[in-house]
Amino acid sequence: MRPRLIYALGNIPGSISLSKKNYVTKYPKVKPQLDAAIFAKQTIVLYCADIVCPDGYAVAQLLAKEGYSTSIYKGGWDEWKAAGVE
Repeated sequence: MRPRLIYALGNIPGSISLSKKNYVTKYPKVKPQLDAAIFAKQTIVLYCADIVCPDGYAVAQLLAKEGYSTSIYKGGWDEWKAAGVE
């Protein structure tokens, strides 16, 4: 759940940016995408910069209050990038 600027520098393909800092203003804009993922029986996976970043967990809690079930990719962007996954 990385901020827009950091997200623009690199992100997991297919992901959307929904940071903790901008959650209140951005959630209504990404809600249709989240709902479409749920309708398509996809899992909403949250990730942050790395394993010590707490923001993914914070956004997961906010989404849970909206009724979403999510998973956390604990290694975050750093692990994804290091794995060389495309």
